Amino acid sequence: MKEIENGWIKLNKKILKWGWYSDVNVKITFLHLLLVANYEEGEYLGQKIKRGQAVIGLKATSKKIGISIQNLRTALEKLEKSGEITRKSTNKFTLVTIENYSKYQDREAVSNNNANKRLTNDQQTTNKRPTNDQQHLRNKEYKNNKNIRNIYISDIVASEPAQLHDYLNDFVQMRKSIKAPLTTRALKSVLKELERLSGGDIKTKIAILEQSVVKCWKTVYPLSINNSQKSDDKGRQREFKEDPYSINF
Repeated sequence: MKEIENGWIKLNKKILKWGWYSDVNVKITFLHLLLVANYEEGEYLGQKIKRGQAVIGLKATSKKIGISIQNLRTALEKLEKSGEITRKSTNKFTLVTIENYSKYQDREAVSNNNANKRLTNDQQTTNKRPTNDQQHLRNKEYKNNKNIRNIYISDIVASEPAQLHDYLNDFVQMRKSIKAPLTTRALKSVLKELERLSGGDIKTKIAILEQSVVKCWKTVYPLSINNSQKSDDKGRQREFKEDPYSINF
């Protein structure tokens, strides 16, 4: 009969007060029987083996537990006389029944323990699944929101005069590069402030945007004196190139 190598048995500390505890041969024999006994009803060579019964061979068992066959026979006799077991021998094997097996190995307690263990594992799996699903959903929502935000920002930029598109896109990219991407609300606020500072003048708007991009500012500010002077110089240079022979007083 194939022995079950997995699982466990219950062992009450009361065994310390057991009459046979100091008899090494009897003790190891009884513990071995508890370990190899059927926890559930089964069958061996056409014979039903009940819960709490074990099929053993004297030679194989003596070798496994490390005592002689004679010492094993003596131990089994002692256990039988004290009412711990009953035996039924055939020419092929010995069928041992552990009396009060359920008292030693309560089925309900073990079943409850297994049920609780399964419940705990199921609960952990259930708790983990929503976490993974929620994370996936959050990532998906973030990606969608990011795409929508980019579309909205592009629409806002496109709604401005064509001369500003490149400069506004530079400002948007600059904000991304400093890890402070614009929201649609923030961009609208920047454009409103840009309109106020420039008085609606396109050239001034361009100069203000260039100033913020170069200085990596998160918003727009009035033009500095140097920038204003440079803008005026550029304007004069353009006028001079257009009419180099004109003299202005």
